[in-house]
Amino acid sequence: MKTFIKNFYSIGIIIAVVIGLTMWIQYNYYKASIEAEVENTIDSRLDYMASEINGHIQRNQRALEAAESFILLEEDEDKILSFMQALMSANPTLQSIYYGTPDNQMINGSGFIPPSSFDLRTRPWYIAALNENKHIITRPYLNATKDNWIVTLAKPVYDQQNRFIGVVAGDSLLESTLDLLEEQKMSDEGYVFLLDRDKNVLLHPEYENRTGLVLSLGDLSVELSTELLKNKNGTILTSLGGINGYVGWRTFEDSGWVIGSFAPMSDFVNQRLQNMTILLISILSTFLILFIVFILQKKYVINPIKALDVDIQKISADKNITYRLPVRSNDPFLDLRITTNKVLEKTEDYFKEMTINQKSLKSANKDLYNAIKQLTAVEEELRSQNEELIENKQALELSEKKNRAIIEVLPDIIFIFSEEGIFLDCLVNHDDLLYVKKEHFINKALSEVMPEKIAAIGMRAIDQAITTGELQTFEYELEVEGKLGYYEMRMIKFMDQGVLSIVRDITEQKLNQIRIEKLSYYDQLTGIYNRRFYEEEQRRLDVPRNLPLSVMMLDVNGLKLTNDAFGHMAGDQLLLNVTKVIKEHCRLDDIIARIGGDEFIVLLPKTDITEAIRIANRIRKGALDEKMDNVVISVSIGCATKTGVDQSISDIFIKAEDQMYREKLTESQSMRNKTIQVIIKTLNEKSTREKVHSDQVAKLCQKMGKAMDMDAQTLNELVTAGHLHDIGKIAIRDEILNKSGVLTEQEYEEVKKHSESGYLILKSVDAYSSLAEDILSHHERWDGQGYPRGLKGTEIPLIARIISVTDAYEAMVSQRLYKATFSHKEARAELSKYAGTQFDPVIVTVFLDNNIEL
Repeated sequence: MKTFIKNFYSIGIIIAVVIGLTMWIQYNYYKASIEAEVENTIDSRLDYMASEINGHIQRNQRALEAAESFILLEEDEDKILSFMQALMSANPTLQSIYYGTPDNQMINGSGFIPPSSFDLRTRPWYIAALNENKHIITRPYLNATKDNWIVTLAKPVYDQQNRFIGVVAGDSLLESTLDLLEEQKMSDEGYVFLLDRDKNVLLHPEYENRTGLVLSLGDLSVELSTELLKNKNGTILTSLGGINGYVGWRTFEDSGWVIGSFAPMSDFVNQRLQNMTILLISILSTFLILFIVFILQKKYVINPIKALDVDIQKISADKNITYRLPVRSNDPFLDLRITTNKVLEKTEDYFKEMTINQKSLKSANKDLYNAIKQLTAVEEELRSQNEELIENKQALELSEKKNRAIIEVLPDIIFIFSEEGIFLDCLVNHDDLLYVKKEHFINKALSEVMPEKIAAIGMRAIDQAITTGELQTFEYELEVEGKLGYYEMRMIKFMDQGVLSIVRDITEQKLNQIRIEKLSYYDQLTGIYNRRFYEEEQRRLDVPRNLPLSVMMLDVNGLKLTNDAFGHMAGDQLLLNVTKVIKEHCRLDDIIARIGGDEFIVLLPKTDITEAIRIANRIRKGALDEKMDNVVISVSIGCATKTGVDQSISDIFIKAEDQMYREKLTESQSMRNKTIQVIIKTLNEKSTREKVHSDQVAKLCQKMGKAMDMDAQTLNELVTAGHLHDIGKIAIRDEILNKSGVLTEQEYEEVKKHSESGYLILKSVDAYSSLAEDILSHHERWDGQGYPRGLKGTEIPLIARIISVTDAYEAMVSQRLYKATFSHKEARAELSKYAGTQFDPVIVTVFLDNNIEL
């Protein structure tokens, strides 16, 4: 009950706290809203005033620009004076407009005539306009009569030859700006002020400076002065002139002036006090109501509950079964007390009846207990016997299921042999696994069923298993229905005088093992032996009976060039064709192996050097006769022979390798030169358009070389590069190379690789290697936006820069199905347009000046 009352009061306190907190949050929200509204109002007014002041300055600057334009058009000073007076009439804020020249001459729209001692060239406005060479605004200063603050706007004037001829200026009154600021103050107590770039007061409604003395912002407010040094724009709460309020300011970028607005706290403090008063009244009213509610609840709810709790705790069946709750007429729980008393009366009646029956029940329970005790003993004995029978049955069934499941899932055959090797039993999940049907070998000896060799091994294993009691394992091969299979048999002693054997088919594992061993000795591409097998065979054959033992080293010439030009599939086919030639011209006993990417080796036992050279010559001729589309097949071969046991086979290998490399130095370059011609021929056959294009570019290159006075060697290199610049397109698919429409992005990316392919092709051929860099770079751009390396300017080789221009010109003037054909004039215009970005401007100039064309 105490917990209930405690919780009741706790809930009331929580409600009071929540209501008070809600009202406090609401007050703070209203307070923040008012402050935000004040700041927003200040910001909007500052933005408006800044816009108006900027507009005022810009109108005066436009008046000066109009005067400047008139001065440039008119030399008559009277007309210039009249025009200035007209501008002053149209711009009342301009007190005067005047124009000063470098020879100290002045035209003043106000009619002011300077004395002879007056030198306008020393005036601050003249000096500032001349030095800054743009519109300037001077610091404010008092006019000659000391009754108005003014600023001077000035601008230098230049004639059509950009010669300085004077300064046009105008004096603007700040009085009109003060009127504008006065209109924008937020209230009677608020005001707006203006500061110069040094944070000195220019305009302030409470400070009219007619003496020319400077009043700093720090004299009015140190805090505001500090904030202005930190931030060009902002709003803070501070005190000005002893009055608390909000100050906002904006800084003009051009002049450095600062415009500010002050709004005193009195403009909105009444509303804050009103909100605080409402909050306090609401809180007091709420707590008063809650207090009254708590008093009433305590009197009419809590106290009666406490009294009821005390009376209920006095109920006790052990101490006083006749106790009843007191009944009071004004008790709010009167009905509950009456109902509880009725329950107590019923309880008393039941208690008396139970006391009478308890004695007779005790006697009957005693007799029943003795009988139950006897029955329980008999039942326990029967239950124990039954559970033992059930457990034995379940164990037998489980064992039978396990054995049956094991047999069904195992791919093995289980045999039981006697110690004499007689088949006693066989367990198998499918009869198809048996070598012969079960009825043909049960009760027969192992030697009667299995081949003699397998039966002998099996009998030895049976004897060992029975003698030692250890597991015996052996493997055997057996042909079943014409197929050779591999099997593993395991035997263990069983039932004292027998052997349990498990036979497993391991054919698949054995074949995989054989296959893996074979793969480890064979080259995957060509199918001949690899380096690992060669090294083992070398050790095996390096014996006296195989002398003389010859070693033949072979290298496929131009494999890398073939890969670069025609792709790796062509390179693989080249290796296969070379393998075919070697196998055709070697003997069956010769060991042929591929030991590197393009290197082969042949071990020739019992072969002298003469016979080895004869075989090598047959291979060379066979390679030349072998046809593979347009690819030239050539091999370099070196031979060496071991004739004595004291010679090292490693030295023989090195000697054969050296001889091969010497032959490769001459043969490989010749073959590569032929391959270049084959590539050009193949490319021309793939696309007649490419042949025409290359010939035309070469002609243009020849004309360019002559126009640039190149020597004969350089000219020849330029023309050759023109012919070969697109040789890398041999690696592009035919459907892309001959496509009549516009290329897709993916197709274009493939085409862009042709310069790199051409580089790789030519780099491997000595006769053309000097041109490889030019071919690689002929799609680079002068501005560095080309490909493939993004070279820029003179980083691009000269020949590549020339080909870039001639290639582009030929592409523009030639007929293509997917684009319009340019005329000679249009193509020249395009070259001129992109000179300095895509093309070398010097090369383009030579091309255009010499009117080079097809």
